Amino acid sequence: MRFRLRTLLIVLALGPPVLARIYLAPTISAVIALASILAFVSWLPEHRFRRQLKCRESLDDARFFNEFYADSSISADIPRRLGPLYETFFRIPSGKLRPYDQPPALVDVDTSDLVRSIEKEFGVTISDIDLVGIDGSFDSIVRDLGNRLDN
Repeated sequence: MRFRLRTLLIVLALGPPVLARIYLAPTISAVIALASILAFVSWLPEHRFRRQLKCRESLDDARFFNEFYADSSISADIPRRLGPLYETFFRIPSGKLRPYDQPPALVDVDTSDLVRSIEKEFGVTISDIDLVGIDGSFDSIVRDLGNRLDN
């Protein structure tokens, strides 16, 4: 939904500068053009990320764990349960998710909702101080949860 809304806003933002040059003062036209450019630039990282997702091979839970976490002390249960949360919040199909993924949409999502969902799913409490060590990538959350659940 958010991706479609951004696309619509960009299309709507690119049309008015042409009309503004005809009917409005040049200053207003420049402001509208600048807003159009900023909207387009903010959309690019998300577009690039989505394009990369389409090209990725889909991995099942067992293959994902074996490929990325088999040599670690992380329980297979953690990435398996965290994947659907990422899918819900960032619209990333869980089979195409990779540990290094840090979705550009992370800026647009209310992270407190994501943190509350993680706390509820895993039965842990994550304070604001603890969030400083988490960079938002899937791997950083998996490893933080692995440390919490081991203790």
